Amino acid sequence: MLEKVDYFCTSLFKSALREGTSCPNCGGEPKDVVSRKYFVTALVRCDECRLQYRTEL
Repeated sequence: MLEKVDYFCTSLFKSALREGTSCPNCGGEPKDVVSRKYFVTALVRCDECRLQYRTEL
């Protein structure tokens, strides 16, 4: 349970700072939100290379 609380707090903090939103493959910006998790993370699709990755939005 503690891991989930830690994950939520870390994601919320990164979301507030807008850290880690660029694509890890090409550096492009996320275009399409595929799904959301806990209101602070999202599965997104990069507009440039179409890679799907989880980020804080």
